[in-house]
Amino acid sequence: EERLIELGAWRTGEIRFFPDFTLDQEHHIRTREPTLKLLTELVREQYAPGDIAALLRPITKDLLFPSADRDSLAEELGQSSADVTVLGLADGKSTVRDIVTSATQAGIPMADALRAVLVGLCSGCLTCPTWRLTEA
Repeated sequence: EERLIELGAWRTGEIRFFPDFTLDQEHHIRTREPTLKLLTELVREQYAPGDIAALLRPITKDLLFPSADRDSLAEELGQSSADVTVLGLADGKSTVRDIVTSATQAGIPMADALRAVLVGLCSGCLTCPTWRLTEA
């Protein structure tokens, strides 16, 4: 688990995930925690707030929509109560900027609000028609 989370500290290189591809049993990595929870922890521990802000900057004024399975996905991701609050602010009428502003006014640190939005978008909890995760 620690080795997986440390991957987030890499500043060069590339990690790819392929849907519908299964490794041979001998290459499986076993963890105590669910994979989605570990990936959330990776973002929480390794991604600098400035890097997250840079990733979200192109969609700051775009509306965020909740996905139909937002609540169940948020549980699988191991989101904190503050993260769940941020995800709940996405109503299809609020922009990224609106959501982060509302969250900070409710006492959630801006870095945490930005991270919750990024994890929400990457996991499919939130959608944005113009969201495209590319190299920052």
